[in-house]
Amino acid sequence: MEGKIKFNTQEGGMSVWAEFDPPLPLPEVAAAAKKKGLVISTGLINDRAGDRKWNAAHLGFAVVNEEEIKWAIDISQEVTH
Repeated sequence: MEGKIKFNTQEGGMSVWAEFDPPLPLPEVAAAAKKKGLVISTGLINDRAGDRKWNAAHLGFAVVNEEEIKWAIDISQEVTH
């Protein structure tokens, strides 16, 4: 996913902040992922001013195992290409 999503980790956290490139509107990515069984945020919760400044969301992994993380990454790659 190099170049399409920028991941920022937080020290001691159980999530990453994922910023999607502008040509990949997060609500559309989230809808495509949902069709494949993966639920991710549309990122609209971060758009409080209504200016669509952020095309990003927190992606949590606290309650999933390694196999589920790999599955989520595979789907994320599919829906961002």
